[in-house]
Amino acid sequence: MSQQLLDAYESLLQSLWDRMAQMLGRFTTYTLMERSLFITGSKYPLLNDLVLSETSLDFSQINDKADLLDDGEVKEAFNSFVVNLVTILAEQVGKAMANQIAGRTVLPDE
Repeated sequence: MSQQLLDAYESLLQSLWDRMAQMLGRFTTYTLMERSLFITGSKYPLLNDLVLSETSLDFSQINDKADLLDDGEVKEAFNSFVVNLVTILAEQVGKAMANQIAGRTVLPDE
């Protein structure tokens, strides 16, 4: 099941990457993704196998280990990564823009 789960997260993150790059530019997108990976990777080492490029996240190293990964750990790690990414995004560009990029309300107004 982990490979299907990884495929779903890869698709989600590529969609987020594409939308963020369109609205914020590739450099800003790279920087925000890099920061989220740094924060999240310290708690979830499996994310350290993600390779960040100028246009996407490369899942090939994680995909090679898919059969060894626990689905619960994969979900927890990637959910944390996305939450950190949206939080960083909100801090940098504001909640309204973060929700627009996410395509739904992720960070409600307080």
